[in-house]
Amino acid sequence: MATFLHPFTHRRHGCISLTLACWHPIPLYHLSWYAKANIVDFGPEAALFARDVRDTLTTHHSEWHSSCFVSHLQKYALHHFKSFWCSLDNPDVISLRNRLETKRWNVALDFSCFVADMFSFGLIEIPVMHECLGILLHEMVGVQHVRAVQAMVKRAGPTLWQSTDSYERRQEFTTQFVKRTTLLPDNASLTGRQESIRKVIKADNIISLISEWQARRPECPPPAVKSIWGLSGLNM
Repeated sequence: MATFLHPFTHRRHGCISLTLACWHPIPLYHLSWYAKANIVDFGPEAALFARDVRDTLTTHHSEWHSSCFVSHLQKYALHHFKSFWCSLDNPDVISLRNRLETKRWNVALDFSCFVADMFSFGLIEIPVMHECLGILLHEMVGVQHVRAVQAMVKRAGPTLWQSTDSYERRQEFTTQFVKRTTLLPDNASLTGRQESIRKVIKADNIISLISEWQARRPECPPPAVKSIWGLSGLNM
């Protein structure tokens, strides 16, 4: 099993930095879980921590160690995301069947934002982001799903919508987002706290935001990617 050095961290000026002198070898997947397990402690700095680990592995070890870390982190991030949002073989999914406690909702939202933050730092691939958004749209039954979609879109940033097939991608997402949210009662909520879904959508207005990002896409965008429904294992 591949091993690499385990970072102990400390905070300096509000940021997480790596203490290289304190590293010791551990199995690769342990650090992937280590990064995930400390998301609540790190807050918004979690993705920065993961990026620093990747960059430090590249600098002090090899591209292979760095790519292995990213691969494992991406795998476990998607698995953990599905544990919150995907109903496939998952009795604990956030849904109408299970009353959603505020603490679990906050953790689910924070983790979803963490996935989007990692995408913005190049740690999550485009198809994985598409899969996460596809799951949220497919499972959408309350304002919590709407908020998670909007938060992930905003945190991921414009890159997700600037590929060679960005027009088709936007049309696909917009159609499904409008369709799913229109079917929901305006006060649909899983926590008991009443919110107007229409007001939540209007406040963030991610459809317009995506259109603006797409209009600013570079002249030489990256290759096209698979459909956002292609990897989720869910039938729309």
